[in-house]
Amino acid sequence: MSIKILGGMLKGISLNVPDGVRVRPTSVLLKRRVFDAHQKLEGSIFVDIFAGSGGMGLEAYSRNASAVLLVEVDRSVYAILKNNVDKCVSSMEKLQGGQQFRPDCFCQNFEQWIYQPDIRKYFERLLSVEALAVSKIVFFIDPPYREHQLYQKIITILRSDERLSFFQQKQLELWIEADPQVGITDKKIKEWGGEIKKMYFQASKFVAITVLR
Repeated sequence: MSIKILGGMLKGISLNVPDGVRVRPTSVLLKRRVFDAHQKLEGSIFVDIFAGSGGMGLEAYSRNASAVLLVEVDRSVYAILKNNVDKCVSSMEKLQGGQQFRPDCFCQNFEQWIYQPDIRKYFERLLSVEALAVSKIVFFIDPPYREHQLYQKIITILRSDERLSFFQQKQLELWIEADPQVGITDKKIKEWGGEIKKMYFQASKFVAITVLR
């Protein structure tokens, strides 16, 4: 199985997707609606914390995000993710005629990754690079739809954990994908401290562009 990058420099590049139910790529129509409204991502750090095969993060890479971080806990899925990253970086270098930045991949769960000792320095380094001109950090949050408590935990950590206060240096934006038929509703996002700026829909599924109060 494969999916394609929809726009940007790498439009049409195929990405491998694991067989079975280990990953659930964002639907083509929903992804298109989100990225049609966010055509250019220069100045953004894009963080996909349930990266799977990398469909959303590599779409952001194709659309010139200043930095892309891909976090995936499943080792077999992570191997496919790394291959997709290699393919996209190679294609980008051919198109651009030189070495390009490489999306950073982490084989960890969200809490292991966000609380590792050097994560603050990592982000502070990205934020300090003048050439990146970072104005926004986007977290794409797309756990298994039924994991209500996981959604709440992630939003709460990013909103209120003092160890992550360095994120407040720049605009922090959450792109939250969910399906209220089996998972959380937009009302829950608001209850947990999110302010929804825009919602994009495909059937019962949505992506809510959210800032934290």
